[in-house]
Amino acid sequence: QFKNDKYEYVTFNRSGRKFDFVNDFKSIFCQTGFYPYMPWADEFYKINGSVQKIWAFLTDVRTGMLVAVIDPVSGKPREYALPDGRSLAMEFETSLPSERTRLKNFMDTIPMGYYVLAYNHMFHHIPDFGEPLWKCFDSIGGNNIRNIQYGQPYIVFGKKDTSLVAQNETIGTSQIDEIQLTDSIKTKWVQGFIESEVIGPASRWDSLHWRSKAYEGIQTDSIRLAVIGIKANGDTATLLSGIPPETKDLFIRNDVDANIYPYLKLKAYMRDDSLHTPPQMERWQVIYEGVPETALDPSIHYYFYKDPLQEGDNVKFCTAIHNIGDYDMDSLLISYWVLDKNKNSHLIEYKKHRQHPVGDIIRDTVSFNTKDYAGLNSLWIEANPIDTLTGVYDQLEQYHFNNIGEIYFNVAEDKTNPLLDVTFDGVRILNNDIVSAKPEILIQLNDENKFLALDDTTLFKVYIQSPNEYNPKRIFFEENGQKNLIFTPASLPENSCKIQYNATFPEDGIYKLLVNAKDRSRNKSGEIEYKINFEVINRSTITEVLNWPNPFSTATHFVFTLT
Repeated sequence: QFKNDKYEYVTFNRSGRKFDFVNDFKSIFCQTGFYPYMPWADEFYKINGSVQKIWAFLTDVRTGMLVAVIDPVSGKPREYALPDGRSLAMEFETSLPSERTRLKNFMDTIPMGYYVLAYNHMFHHIPDFGEPLWKCFDSIGGNNIRNIQYGQPYIVFGKKDTSLVAQNETIGTSQIDEIQLTDSIKTKWVQGFIESEVIGPASRWDSLHWRSKAYEGIQTDSIRLAVIGIKANGDTATLLSGIPPETKDLFIRNDVDANIYPYLKLKAYMRDDSLHTPPQMERWQVIYEGVPETALDPSIHYYFYKDPLQEGDNVKFCTAIHNIGDYDMDSLLISYWVLDKNKNSHLIEYKKHRQHPVGDIIRDTVSFNTKDYAGLNSLWIEANPIDTLTGVYDQLEQYHFNNIGEIYFNVAEDKTNPLLDVTFDGVRILNNDIVSAKPEILIQLNDENKFLALDDTTLFKVYIQSPNEYNPKRIFFEENGQKNLIFTPASLPENSCKIQYNATFPEDGIYKLLVNAKDRSRNKSGEIEYKINFEVINRSTITEVLNWPNPFSTATHFVFTLT
């Protein structure tokens, strides 16, 4: 029951089914000397390899002693406010009598059993300390303190007590020495907590039941229980606290609203200042009414049209969604989206379906066009997604991991250029040919793609450049209420469209027709636009009269241009 719980300064021995406060070993390392014989950055102390203090006296004070006080339970150093900021060691300018007195008073206030690390920063003036201050160092194991000379680097580490037993000292021979001290401490916590796994979700909370006992029957410990509510968005609040072990069974139906807090956690706070042994949890349980559970179930039904697809073809996907729980669900919200090759998300569908009672199976189908989805994509489906208005799941469920699925599919990109064909009165003319002053110009575009119909006039741009004009003029499909170009869209599967332009050219001379065309995939009909010059002659003439054969004996043919 306690396997997956969270523990803070408490451990659980599963084989022995016993709880203990944490015993933790912390390494202590200190290094010092005299600047400039030692780089300033080489003066520091560390706990578990992490620097706690580096250098010292960043104010106008320059030499003296540093003292760090470490909690024997947590292994954490005390923090102090210094003029230059927060520090994990106190600084004393021991060349001054007032500072030596301040150091003695400080060491007198250190609680018995706490660990103390003291080391010099530059000149320490230990010979000037005097007997009262030396005795303070005796209490932490600094038995050689009276023999230290002015120029000797010095480090001492020990637990404050009155035994005067030497603990750990490091002494340099001269001020050019860089000295180090290494030690470790074993912490023993006196308090901690156990936090349960998340309980729920629930549609209604009923009751709480828990049992604990003293460690090996010795009643020196204490325990209190708290109930923490968790909203659907993850926000937490302590709803009940300080529940004593005598309150073994508690109805919480009126104290915890499942509509606000569909999830709970239990938290047991433990303490034993005497024997450092936590109370022993036997069990904790919460009785509640559950919530529905649905899941994607492709074993019942699954369909995907085909892979790969041609760009422009439609994806067709269907799968089953099965209510496998013990509770009915309301109208089921289902969401689909596509993650394209560039990892951009495109919402395909987001809508509610019918109600979803216990055992019900919804076979949901989605279809969408693959235009602009060339490459490798993935289609995502999510049943009961997050409501975009509330920011939480549309309906409470026991689990959500089985509500979401991903299907990869490839789309072959449409890269083939469409074919453009232009005729004047049904004839494909040559450059500079003479045409009628009122020709029927037919512009046809054919594309091999059988899915992306050529049904949009924006695929075309038509221009006419008249004689003596330097810039071509755009001919719009409709302008000022008058239709200039008649568009006939493609009707699949024959992907061919046409534009009929019944033009009138009143001025004689050389005209130019320009046509830009592209398909729905933005493939152009050619690297350059279609351009052709043609001549218009409005007066009636017969020109370019030729006969053949020439010479002839009995018959000949005449060829001429008639306008």
